[in-house]
Amino acid sequence: MDWGIYNDTYRDPWAMTYAGQFWAEFMVGGLQSITLSERDAMVSPERPENLVIPDGGWMMADYALTELSKAFQLARNLSRHFGDLERVQLEFSARNIRGRWLRFEHGDSMGPCRAPTIQRKIERTAADFRENWLECFATMGRDFCDLFCRDGRVLSLADIKSYQNVAGNY
Repeated sequence: MDWGIYNDTYRDPWAMTYAGQFWAEFMVGGLQSITLSERDAMVSPERPENLVIPDGGWMMADYALTELSKAFQLARNLSRHFGDLERVQLEFSARNIRGRWLRFEHGDSMGPCRAPTIQRKIERTAADFRENWLECFATMGRDFCDLFCRDGRVLSLADIKSYQNVAGNY
């Protein structure tokens, strides 16, 4: 099929086809090393050998959830141009996450992740998606965070939904 628009001006590439398909990719890896707090290391089910996590060894949780929220908001906005019974399909994939730590700007870090990837797919009617997009986002975001949180700390759906407010309303 013919492509419509492709843009990688601001580092994160995205594309939109004439057929209504939208694709985006964004990197959420830490670009410098970080030092875990002693508390984060103590509560982790696998205490790291070193409190310094190297660049590429951790992921920016706040950024990842905010960007995921933006993608869901864009999908909701695009779905307004579909008939109520047309299908909306979203696929989410995070790759190369085994051994990475999930770091929140404010709060505890979670990690390390044991899974190499996570893949989720949502398929709904446009009307159902428009009505329930926030719940779909929160469920997917929680599934993502749960891969890094095996020590009893759990983010609720309300915690995840709060990242929609950070992202703004697109």
